[in-house]
Amino acid sequence: MLLYKVFFGLGYLLAGYALARSPIAKRWFGRRLEYEPCVFLLVSRLFVFCLIYYVAGFAPRSDVLSYFRESEKFLNQFPERWNFSHAYGPAFLAVTSLPLAVVRDPKILILLSVAFETIGFSLWLKVGRRWFGDETTRIAALAYLANPFGAFHVAVLGQNRVWLSPFLAGATWWLGRRPFLSGLSFGLSLVVVSFFPLPFVPVFLVAALNAGPWLAGAALPTLAACLTPQVRELFTGQWRFHSGDLSSGNLPFLLTATGLDVSPGRAWLLGLAIGLALLVPWVRQWRTLREGTRERPVV
Repeated sequence: MLLYKVFFGLGYLLAGYALARSPIAKRWFGRRLEYEPCVFLLVSRLFVFCLIYYVAGFAPRSDVLSYFRESEKFLNQFPERWNFSHAYGPAFLAVTSLPLAVVRDPKILILLSVAFETIGFSLWLKVGRRWFGDETTRIAALAYLANPFGAFHVAVLGQNRVWLSPFLAGATWWLGRRPFLSGLSFGLSLVVVSFFPLPFVPVFLVAALNAGPWLAGAALPTLAACLTPQVRELFTGQWRFHSGDLSSGNLPFLLTATGLDVSPGRAWLLGLAIGLALLVPWVRQWRTLREGTRERPVV
């Protein structure tokens, strides 16, 4: 598998070099970005998907199989039982079950991740043009399109972390204009995907000129989802999962980067203390920025 990843990365590196020297790249550098990068992203992801799963004949693996198994349980037992214990947002299985209701194949979940990535990519292009201009956004778009890590984790593994992209892009886009809508987009990411965006909350609160509406928007999806005891149990289960030392994505494991051996019970407290300490210089910097520009460092 490791050798397979090496060849995949080399192939994407050569493709990126060819793209940088192609007339397509020169045309992108010569005018305003529109829809071409999104079309290229979608076509390239579908090409990799078909090459791996239909030409080479590989079978889906990694996390997408667990998404598939849990979504099948959800489909088979809904609505009699729907509060399945999992490490994702309470609406995650409802979203994954929609395409599986039509096609019972784990590969359809990979295509769902490709769809989320394409939507998020188009929104981030708008965010980039707004704060960094066309030239910088073109460079970033080309770098992303030539990145083998994104292609592998989305078009091959179907990782659900890319689902966060459109929600976070929406939260960033609305941050300086409509803080309530910004918070609402952020809150939906917690309900639909997972708790992964939680470390960004202090950054958004500092960058938002009015933190009250942002907090209200972010809390609305969570509070609405917690109206039933079953969903409340899902949320408490998420806290228990991410505060335990169960996988490389859990908080105690990540905090070992500080050189400390953190017990699961103290993980959230230490993580909060480190986050607040890192936030202090950012707060001082944002206070000196003009109104309407505080959201730029969030990008």
